[in-house]
Amino acid sequence: RGTSSSSSSSSSNQQQKQKPQQPKTSTTEELLNHMQLALIGGDDGGNGGGNGAMSATLSKQAESVDFNDFFSLRRPKDAASGLNSGLKSVGKGALAGAAALIAAPIAGAKAEGASGFFKGLGAGLAAAVVLPVVGAGVGVTQICRGVANTPEAIMAANDGKRWNRHTREWVDEDLVRDGIWLAQSTDEDIYEQARKRAMSEGRSGIGLNGVLNESMGGGNSDNNSNDNNRNGGGKQVKETQYYEILKVETTASSAEIKKSYYELARKLHPDKNPDDPDAHNKFQKVGEAYQVLSDPELRKKYDSRGKDGLGDIPVIDASAFFAALFGSDQMEMFVGKLQMAVMAEGGSDLTRDETRILQDRRIVRLAINLAAILDGYATSARAMVTPTATLTADKTNEKEEEEKLREKAALEKFEAQMKPIAQSLANASHGPKMLKQIGFVYEKQAEQVLTDPVAGFGTWADLGVRSNFAAMEQNTNRTKTQFSAMKAAFGAFGTVKKIAEEEEGYMKEEEGKEKEGVIEKSAGERDGKIAENIAKEQEGKETKKKPPLTEAEIMQRRAQHQKDVMPHILEALWNVSALDIESTLRSVCDKVCHDKSVKKEVRKKRCEALSVLGKVFQTTEADEAHRNEDINQQLENAMRAAFTPKENADEDDSD
Repeated sequence: RGTSSSSSSSSSNQQQKQKPQQPKTSTTEELLNHMQLALIGGDDGGNGGGNGAMSATLSKQAESVDFNDFFSLRRPKDAASGLNSGLKSVGKGALAGAAALIAAPIAGAKAEGASGFFKGLGAGLAAAVVLPVVGAGVGVTQICRGVANTPEAIMAANDGKRWNRHTREWVDEDLVRDGIWLAQSTDEDIYEQARKRAMSEGRSGIGLNGVLNESMGGGNSDNNSNDNNRNGGGKQVKETQYYEILKVETTASSAEIKKSYYELARKLHPDKNPDDPDAHNKFQKVGEAYQVLSDPELRKKYDSRGKDGLGDIPVIDASAFFAALFGSDQMEMFVGKLQMAVMAEGGSDLTRDETRILQDRRIVRLAINLAAILDGYATSARAMVTPTATLTADKTNEKEEEEKLREKAALEKFEAQMKPIAQSLANASHGPKMLKQIGFVYEKQAEQVLTDPVAGFGTWADLGVRSNFAAMEQNTNRTKTQFSAMKAAFGAFGTVKKIAEEEEGYMKEEEGKEKEGVIEKSAGERDGKIAENIAKEQEGKETKKKPPLTEAEIMQRRAQHQKDVMPHILEALWNVSALDIESTLRSVCDKVCHDKSVKKEVRKKRCEALSVLGKVFQTTEADEAHRNEDINQQLENAMRAAFTPKENADEDDSD
């Protein structure tokens, strides 16, 4: 929505923005400064101009808001869902009406004075009447629809179907069907569409790569790229490595380079080459080559001086940052790519539907992986089952007891197999915290299904109390995590505010010292007695004066400030990731435990193994050597993983 308007606006902004000179070297601090400028927007002098990624995200979100984002008319699942939706609509209508009644006269008075006040008052009164009425009407409608949908919800739940929040209908979970859907495309296809839209708007990339490249002067301009390419294309270039990677001639136009990049990116993507251990490296090299050759100025430098003339071009791997920070690289099989990494990689260039599809693909991929792990126990447990149809009652009881012992042995064997894996994962960055979060969801989801008398394998002996209690425990844990995230965010804000106040006080102190120096100089030129009196008056203050800080001391103060605020920021990031992991894994477990592509007894065995796996994960701690890791060291390692150019990273690995 709003593609044409946003496209023209973005294009004009990029043409008017003056590009800063490409730095020869890019330290971590410089990269962070460029990231901040790119995110908050502003011109090259640091003034806020609203052209950053954050502003773009907010504007695109505003453009995509529709009626359902305020007064929801989406189909409710059942009576409880309808009541919840209805009450929200009623509350929103009342609050919006009250806000309009207060805000409209104030806005009118600021714009047109007294006449504007009365105009705003009239508009506010109208809104105060209309919005609550609309909210009440929507609320009643949703409640009635929820009641009408309840019989269908009961029957569908008894049949093992699950409610799809996006399509608003009851569906059967089927991992075979989902696997076929997953294989029909790749995540890269979605990012490619976003890149095409970005390039059509005159930008060189998407996500952090795009905004950082623009802030450092690496933007792509279609208006002059062809001319620059032709001017430099006929010359003898110093290096041809990037041209060879993209399989184009040194005289290739920007359109030819772009076309070749798209074809190679699609062909070499790791998802399409699961058997090639070097697929990720090849894919990264193609992206690095395209980042240089797609920009006229960088291409000109590369043609004349090769890689050495480019400086440290930051090829950012956003997913590598979060993977190194939270250990999700080792845990990718269990948590996938975190949503923060997705947003950093795609940013506001991804539409709402594209973000949802990427998340759906992540859930399906994780569900298939988890089912494969759990089926190791389910298959061995089924192989131990002995037919009891031809046995007598006594023999049947004996066989049942024997099979229970065998199933117990199979579970113990499965547990023993999972412990080394859990230990390896616990030694990763934030490993124990990640494992406890994953294990908690696994255990509670398994318990919820095993004791659910409606859609699971429980009985009505406890009236579904255990299943509901397991669900309540998960909701309580999610609330605690949300509270922790807000607490960490406020802590970071308070620390940053304190640092800013200290810096402001230091600047005022320095200004005061300069003024006192002028006074002392003039006093020396006066009568000696007057100067002596002034000196006595200032004597008490002089004893309290601090010597001016050296440049090294200033840098040390800033480093200490970063150390003070970083734990709060990392804690907030972790809690956001924890909420993402919990929400994702609940959907994953739903698919695995209600998979209609396998028999009911297999689903039950999966739940039993899932409970064991969850307990193993929750009780595993890191080795002594990996405990109490320094937070700043973790952040530095994550920054190196994200910002180190690929070639340098390969050299470090070889060393």
